[in-house]
Amino acid sequence: MSSFTSVIVDCDSTNWGMLISKYPETNVLEDIFSAVIALSGGAKLANKKFLEVETDKTALDFAKSLEIFLRKKLEENVNYEEPASSQYSGAISLSICAFNKYSKQYPNSSGSIIIINLAQNLSNEHSTLMNLFFAAKHSSLVVNSVSLNGNVPILQQASDITGGTNVVLDNIKKLAQTILSECLIVSKTSLFSHPQQDIDYRAVCHCHNKLLSIGWIVTPNLLSQNLNVGKNYSLNNPGYSNAANLVFLLYATQTSIELVKSWLRKLDDRCQCSVHLFFIPEKTYTLTERLKDDKSVWDKICTIKSLPVNWFPSEQSSLISMDLPQLPPQLFINGDWNFLFQCAKALKQLVDQFNRLPNFYSKGKWSLRILEIMKKQIESTPKKALDSTKNEFRNISDVVLIDRWIDPLTPMLRQSTFGGVCDELFGIDSRGIIKIPAEESSDDKPDKSKKEEFEEIQLNDQVYEQLQDLSVGGVALKLREIVDELKGEELQRKSLDSVAQYKNFIAKLPNVVVKRKSTGIFMRLAGVVQQRESDDFYRGLLRCEQEIMRNPQHDKIHPFIENSLIEMREINSILRLIILQSLISNGLKSSVLQTYTKLIVQVNEFFEIFLR
Repeated sequence: MSSFTSVIVDCDSTNWGMLISKYPETNVLEDIFSAVIALSGGAKLANKKFLEVETDKTALDFAKSLEIFLRKKLEENVNYEEPASSQYSGAISLSICAFNKYSKQYPNSSGSIIIINLAQNLSNEHSTLMNLFFAAKHSSLVVNSVSLNGNVPILQQASDITGGTNVVLDNIKKLAQTILSECLIVSKTSLFSHPQQDIDYRAVCHCHNKLLSIGWIVTPNLLSQNLNVGKNYSLNNPGYSNAANLVFLLYATQTSIELVKSWLRKLDDRCQCSVHLFFIPEKTYTLTERLKDDKSVWDKICTIKSLPVNWFPSEQSSLISMDLPQLPPQLFINGDWNFLFQCAKALKQLVDQFNRLPNFYSKGKWSLRILEIMKKQIESTPKKALDSTKNEFRNISDVVLIDRWIDPLTPMLRQSTFGGVCDELFGIDSRGIIKIPAEESSDDKPDKSKKEEFEEIQLNDQVYEQLQDLSVGGVALKLREIVDELKGEELQRKSLDSVAQYKNFIAKLPNVVVKRKSTGIFMRLAGVVQQRESDDFYRGLLRCEQEIMRNPQHDKIHPFIENSLIEMREINSILRLIILQSLISNGLKSSVLQTYTKLIVQVNEFFEIFLR
């Protein structure tokens, strides 16, 4: 029986530089390929190269030619501006395609992929690699990996999925021996046995390169391969489906119900699929009755159930949310106390993950009520035994609940820190990203004929962590300190005169490059923020806030608010000032409120306004 082996080597110049600085006397590449051909006297070089390579027509020395080729590629890929991202996905795709072609020519052949990895971070390819590893398993390809720079979880997962071997080496001199004994033979007959390790299938956060204990992200391809999910649809775009089952994941809102009705009405009568509705976090009697009102829709539904998912993670490691946009209006305006029960259930779901019951503190009547409901739930249900999976929330000792209504004033004031001003001006989303107009961050003159473009800036960054709590005026001084640090490191590089010093510098180089790039980005962002703050309207907002705070008057119309409404300025900022004046003054005089209302309705063409 013939066999197929593809060797994929990490060719990042920075990683190889760090490796060679540790082991300058080791012929790494020659050892790799000597090991590959040692067990097969009939090894052949692929006739069709995956990359464009100039080859000689004369007899080819297999190991030496590949060594020369890899050295050439390493030299070509040297990049001093920013660290190179991993590019395994393309190589693995080509390997799978080559094996499929090979297996057609040689039926019943076996295949394997050997990955020689030096990278520590493969998060930029995480989703793509997972799909490829399942594709490799489908093609009966075994993925073996040897990591020379610490354990990489996704390569560990690849070996587990495909039945291969994952080895982490702390001594490169053992590389050839490891390839011979672990990667070139069936793992079950391995000459050396490694202790069984628990495979960590948590996803990697793209921002922090850390494993996530919550919020695993499943791609459509993984759903298709593991759960037979044929296709994903949007509620806003109904489509024809010939699948046996159609599953809807819905928020428990009236809007979701109307979208489902519209979707099912447009569903082709030829479709004989079973329709299943799952409400997050739970279904309600009212929504179920609304579905029953439309018989043509109700007859198509087979299942209506609850999916008790209460917490949703964000890409910011310190933030999770119940993501209930309908909670404030339902609780404040409609007085729907069922949401307090839902909050109590969500809190209990979180507390059940703790090793022990924490101390609870509350401020406000709603927080107190939530704790009372939750404690009754804890008393009525036995505590389940926790599994052995590590959880970063297990060691929490105190939980504090605060009613938002305890302090309604603070959200009305404009923030003064750099991070707060960025949120006020541009809006920081759940991923920690802001979007600024490209014309503001560029020195080029804006082209009005083109569609407005935006630049995304990622705030989950080591430089931003030093800037976010500073005042806007103090950001420039801090950035100057960071620039001086970078200049000092550059001068230090020029004075290096030993291998050990170069080794330490190379180890710090990727972080220095990222820091230099981030500093440039936030210098531009600070300039945009200062430009926005110098606007007359923005400065007027700050002055108006200060005047209202110093001298609250419930019976007088503030001139700035009146003029801003007449000039049709940004309405949300003006409404915040009106609310601030009302809160500070303990209510507005009826004549003042009526004047503000008339201006808002007349100028902004609001036909209805609700003030509570």
